[in-house]
Amino acid sequence: HYFIQSNLSFRVGMIGIGKVWERKLRFVDGFYKLFPDFRSFFIFTSYIALFCAHGLLVRASQKKGTHTDPELEDATISSYDYNPATVVLLGEFCKLLVSLGLSLHDYSARAVVGMLSQNRELALKYIVPAILYCIYNNLMFISLANYDPASYYILMQFRVVVTGVLFQVIFKKCLTRSQWLSLLILTLGCVVRQAGLVTGVVLDGKIVTVAVQVFCSCMAGVYNEFLLKSGSLPVSVQNLFFYADSLLCNLVWLGFEGNVFKALSYESIRTTWSFYAAWLVLNTTGMGIATSFFLRYLNSIMKNFASGLELIFTPLLAHFFFGIPVSFSLVASVMLILIAICLYSRNPVKNTGLRKVPDTELQEVKTCNTL
Repeated sequence: HYFIQSNLSFRVGMIGIGKVWERKLRFVDGFYKLFPDFRSFFIFTSYIALFCAHGLLVRASQKKGTHTDPELEDATISSYDYNPATVVLLGEFCKLLVSLGLSLHDYSARAVVGMLSQNRELALKYIVPAILYCIYNNLMFISLANYDPASYYILMQFRVVVTGVLFQVIFKKCLTRSQWLSLLILTLGCVVRQAGLVTGVVLDGKIVTVAVQVFCSCMAGVYNEFLLKSGSLPVSVQNLFFYADSLLCNLVWLGFEGNVFKALSYESIRTTWSFYAAWLVLNTTGMGIATSFFLRYLNSIMKNFASGLELIFTPLLAHFFFGIPVSFSLVASVMLILIAICLYSRNPVKNTGLRKVPDTELQEVKTCNTL
């Protein structure tokens, strides 16, 4: 009897250990499905870190002034010691310079000029996401004037679903049921994060601006991914086309508003020499470069999950640095987002293979680089 009982206990213990190892192996398998190499994991974490830092830097750079509207719950209004339009323009210019530096690091100046001249049509193709991003950034101010921030961010979470639809259309790849379910849970998690702060969402004509924003953001991201993966040029060289177009679009938009000379004035540029403004420019530059590598080596669907994790880490870091309390909605949001990630990791979207560059094109680049 003692032998049978001991043998039974041993078997139960071994079964328990086996289940634990099975869970660990599933976790490792899911991790490698999401990140097949260290480069993809580094890009993913860098993307989240840079976007979290952006929110913290914007928060830290705000100055408070007394608000005169007694109906608002918050008795303060935020403003900045610098011109945000100038920070945006300098950020786009720095992205262009960094892309040029990366291109010249890998190739000679003659090779870079040769690749740009042989692919001039990309300048026209990249004008599409540049215009879409420009519209999105400028409509954000109108939308925030129509809705409180929490309601605005909840409405913007429909980007997750719209991105899935556009991804299917542009890449002609259908998402599975489990992938759609993970995206819906992710959307719910992002909505729950802001649900407790909503003062009320009225679905009137003003919702059109948010709808246009959602479409512009999703279309620009997926189309940019398509261009990065279907082209034969390195990411840094393709970024030269994109950020040149983006800088041009922002200048044209400011020109229509009549603010281009103010944004480029010496006084506006001098205000960006402050600590937070300078770091915002540098961080914005990093965000743009990281996004391009993210879309090249990962995909737009994974970008949604990175944005969801950003919603978790940003308030946690804000609690640590600024003492902002952590709400119950954040805890619930964390659980839902983690469930969505676990579900998605079982069957993630396989990264669309990069277009294989023909040997003739590689030989042309090598020859041009040698010259």
